[in-house]
Amino acid sequence: MSFDQYTTYSKDHAITLSIKNVIGLKPQWISTEEKKFHFTIEAQSSSKVFKMYINEVENKITATNCTCSYYFEGISKHKIAALKILAEHQPQNNLFNTPSKPQSTKTSLKKTSFFCQMELL
Repeated sequence: MSFDQYTTYSKDHAITLSIKNVIGLKPQWISTEEKKFHFTIEAQSSSKVFKMYINEVENKITATNCTCSYYFEGISKHKIAALKILAEHQPQNNLFNTPSKPQSTKTSLKKTSFFCQMELL
């Protein structure tokens, strides 16, 4: 998928509050199995660690899952943070061509072109 497709998916499947709350999250890309991307992320308000995955088939996201207790409309901020990591790596097409144990992606998310572009869609 392209950067634009990830941002469009996030915009189409998340509420504005979830998009705004993603700033400062630190997702950790754990592994890739075929076209399923696994991440963990520490909760901001506790010591809990949530697990999530994003499944992609034929350049379309077919499933997302997170172990957090988010039950409101749209996808959780954790999924949006993971989508941002995918969007940033996809232009180089290096997610599908890497070992199953990637290098650390544990960095704080800041307001970048990913989020600015979602605001424009």
